[in-house]
Amino acid sequence: MKFAEELQEKYGGDLLTPYEMFAVNPEFNIVTVDKRFQPYAETFGDDFFFAGPQIGQRAGEDDWEGPNNEKKTIYASLGTVFNNQPWFWPIMFEAVKDLDINLICSIGNMVNKNDLGEIPENVTIYEFLPQLKVLQCIDGFVSHAGIGSIMEATWFGVPTVCIPLMGDQFDTAKKVVEMEIGRAIFGHEEITAENLRKEIMDIIENPKYRENLEKIQKDMHKNNGPANAAKAAVNWFESKK
Repeated sequence: MKFAEELQEKYGGDLLTPYEMFAVNPEFNIVTVDKRFQPYAETFGDDFFFAGPQIGQRAGEDDWEGPNNEKKTIYASLGTVFNNQPWFWPIMFEAVKDLDINLICSIGNMVNKNDLGEIPENVTIYEFLPQLKVLQCIDGFVSHAGIGSIMEATWFGVPTVCIPLMGDQFDTAKKVVEMEIGRAIFGHEEITAENLRKEIMDIIENPKYRENLEKIQKDMHKNNGPANAAKAAVNWFESKK
């Protein structure tokens, strides 16, 4: 409620509970997702405006530089919320240990690095990384397929291997495969070192993924999500006067 109180104090209007903020359907809704990624997008009416992703500078993020060699670099992250998945990382390490690539991993603060077994020489582990900066420096992404991460990867033109673990991540991963901007592994039992290695090499070596991403990326940049959202909000408020 503290955040809601701060918003109400700064901007006025009604003081809403978290439920009212996130679980109701207001008269007008701004969606910070590219409409191509929305399941059943055709069923949404004019009260939903798809502004596109809101990509911008994040306060407090340090600069980041990738590995200092000529090898291709893969970034792996399972997100910042439900990332307590210690079983996944040894499989990831096994997948890349014999590949001539760099792997950088953001494992979160709920997984103990010392519990992950032997870490190959081409793997570097962090708790958290400034993801927007990392995405500008890499060749491929292994992700839980959270919609925020996929919007960011698409914005920067990075092909993704999706490892959906829950909820809407499966729908997002299906869209990634459908649009041919990455690959996906569905089902816990299918997440093996062999399958991961195969999909990682596919997104690195097959140019179609970056070619398809470039088309969507150009649209996203041209549409300018933050400006879209602001303009839509102003237009709606003006229409209510």
